[in-house]
Amino acid sequence: MASNVIEMSVEERTQTGSAAARRLRKKGLIPAVIYVPGQDSVHITLKGKEAFQKLHGQHVLRLKTETGKEWNALVEEIQHGILTNSLDHVAFKAVDMNKEVSAHVPLSIVGDAIGESKGGIVELLLHEIEIVCLPTNLPEQIRVDVSKLDVGEHISLGELPLPEGVKLAANADREQTVVMVAEPHVHEEAEEAEAEGEEGADESSEAASES
Repeated sequence: MASNVIEMSVEERTQTGSAAARRLRKKGLIPAVIYVPGQDSVHITLKGKEAFQKLHGQHVLRLKTETGKEWNALVEEIQHGILTNSLDHVAFKAVDMNKEVSAHVPLSIVGDAIGESKGGIVELLLHEIEIVCLPTNLPEQIRVDVSKLDVGEHISLGELPLPEGVKLAANADREQTVVMVAEPHVHEEAEEAEAEGEEGADESSEAASES
């Protein structure tokens, strides 16, 4: 499904640096920057409430100022506060709507695997993948249907059904396992090994504290 273009109001700013950023945050605003290929970066300010509502998932944002300037962009990076989950800074990457872009999109499992009824455990080994497409074809997520998987079976990266107009990045390992249905005893052995490792670490800590 093609992504929608979401509009967001922004304001250009001239003051930069940590002190200026702190002043903006106290007013409920968020400092941000737009990286424009071949041009100088544009420093902007976002409205905090609007940013919280719209900066979710992977989609094209149309950043517009009151003076009529606008940029189509993708989120490049979001920085959060150390002690809180507040937005501290956002970096955008301007895109040409007629040129393909690369982006990382999350994977989500749908369906109940055949192997689950036999005690198998569905394990998602990749949580996101890199894709290439036009900005308007960018999916917010890619669903992986596991309903036909039996115990011991898997889906590789090259077997993923991608939306129309979307392809894997050129450097993708198409043989890499995305999701599998592990045999029950394999999963139990992994849990036991993890538990033994934690127990050994606890014993080492106790011995160190007594010495």
